[in-house]
Amino acid sequence: MYELDVAVTRAINGLAGHSAAIDYLMVWVSGIGVPVMVMAVALQWWRGSDRTHIRHVLVAAGFSFLLGLALNQLILLFIHRARPYDNGVTDLLIERSADFSFPSDDATATFAIAAAFLLHGARRAGFAFLAAACLAPSPGSISGPTTPETSSAEH
Repeated sequence: MYELDVAVTRAINGLAGHSAAIDYLMVWVSGIGVPVMVMAVALQWWRGSDRTHIRHVLVAAGFSFLLGLALNQLILLFIHRARPYDNGVTDLLIERSADFSFPSDDATATFAIAAAFLLHGARRAGFAFLAAACLAPSPGSISGPTTPETSSAEH
């Protein structure tokens, strides 16, 4: 399993360090991805159409976000997956993170938001948030702080 983890991590992280412009973009997006997504959710509070339903979805998205992060903390009590850069597998573009890599808080938060919208029938917004959720953790995987869930240090 470790060999697969290394191969996947190197394939994703292999883009780091080849272009200063792309490196800068990845660092920038990894820093603002989740906050921008949360702001996009919050701004819908004042959306004009079907305000009651949208507000219900927004509250559900907020609770999903918080529940997902709480579950992450429980998982971290039992599963300890070191970050690939701690094992010399990847190159860093940004500062090290002290916590374990699995599960990713950013990925959990963004997918929880998308799931809440989709499960409550807000398909257009749900698919937009799902696309953002798929993209938001990617820059971090390239730049170093967030790693794919397959990036285990377990042997």
